Amino acid sequence: MNEAGNDKISDETVASIERSACPTCGSCSGMFTANSMNCLTEALGLSLPGNGFLLATHALRKELFLEAGRRIVELTKRYYEQDDSSVLPRSIATKAAFNNAMSQDIAMGGSTNTVLRLLAAATEAGLISKWLILTS
Repeated sequence: MNEAGNDKISDETVASIERSACPTCGSCSGMFTANSMNCLTEALGLSLPGNGFLLATHALRKELFLEAGRRIVELTKRYYEQDDSSVLPRSIATKAAFNNAMSQDIAMGGSTNTVLRLLAAATEAGLISKWLILTS
């Protein structure tokens, strides 16, 4: 933090800034890799709305967990009982979804690691080739 080396700013002010930057326990309260990827997983359509921004200690996090559990059971039943392949990650995380996630990443100023992770996921999904990444 630049302010920590500034003689005009008190240690108390620096400590206050630090407490505000990462206010709770849990995964990455700042815009670091874990929280950035939570936001992008939401943009890809692979997690529920709110997953990316709810603090680990927020009361709504429990509701999100419970709803995620219900959704997983529902999607699993749709796949196995109704042969509905539209619920599979490769059907949801399309090229358009990856473009959306990349746009969101730029807009929110996410972790630089997200570029590597999105490229790896898109490659695994068969949306881009490893050769294209290596030669671009």
